[in-house]
Amino acid sequence: MNTTVIKKPYASFMKEVLSFCETACGEYQIPILLISTRDIASSLLYEYFKRFILSEDPRESLFRDLKEDVDLRRVESRLRKLQKSSLYISDQERFSEDDLAALDTRGAMIVIIDDLAAAPPVDALEKWAEEKGVKVIVRQDMEDE
Repeated sequence: MNTTVIKKPYASFMKEVLSFCETACGEYQIPILLISTRDIASSLLYEYFKRFILSEDPRESLFRDLKEDVDLRRVESRLRKLQKSSLYISDQERFSEDDLAALDTRGAMIVIIDDLAAAPPVDALEKWAEEKGVKVIVRQDMEDE
């Protein structure tokens, strides 16, 4: 089987993806294609950092805003470093089977998809992975079945 479905919240999944990509792409130059269904690649992990902001006290809004800004800059910095590596990102809200068939995998050995709900069904992903000779890792929301 070439497709692995991981049931996790988006933020937790993307935190692990970034760490994995830093090692695989940054250190070992293993080509990875990240298929993102979010607006911009630099915000991929923003939700992860937001969960550390626990207080809604307006007196702490300055601290919260500063922390969000610093955390987002860390994410952008980590992604910028990976731009020079073998990490490729394809951003699109939804990927159909035709979109995947036309997608240049750029020699990636691993394809990571951040949302199964925005991708073709698992059986279609499995067929595509086999045709392209890649391993696919796709995130599914925990409440989705």
